[in-house]
Amino acid sequence: MKIDAFRKMVASLTLTSVGDRLASAKTTLPWLLGVAGAPTWCAGLLVPVRESGSMLPQVWLAHRFRRVAVRKWIWVWGSAVQAAGLFGMAWAGVALEGLAAGLAVLALLGLFSLGRAGASLASKDVMGRVIGKERRGRLNGWKSG
Repeated sequence: MKIDAFRKMVASLTLTSVGDRLASAKTTLPWLLGVAGAPTWCAGLLVPVRESGSMLPQVWLAHRFRRVAVRKWIWVWGSAVQAAGLFGMAWAGVALEGLAAGLAVLALLGLFSLGRAGASLASKDVMGRVIGKERRGRLNGWKSG
């Protein structure tokens, strides 16, 4: 059975949403740093690293992505980088302690955010190409619900 583009996009965007919640700089990651015994200043840097790491690179990346003919591979790359960052943060929280855990989580959050920037740009482009205007609203509703 072949899965259509709409269902693939719903699945991918849902998994991205789960990843965003797991890498929440406001809830999950401060808890993880606290359990690992990281300095409190590390928790204070989580939101700036997460937000600037996913938004600022988009300006630079958008210009370079225009040169790529098949942008779905950028989306795949961005998703893989997000997954690596997420699993790395989980590993750092379990395997490291103190300052080492805090610095590792911050670095991996930066990596996660960079992947998020690329995946976000590419997913919007791919959605515009393969999902008709009449179905885009429904797609966003499914991924949110």
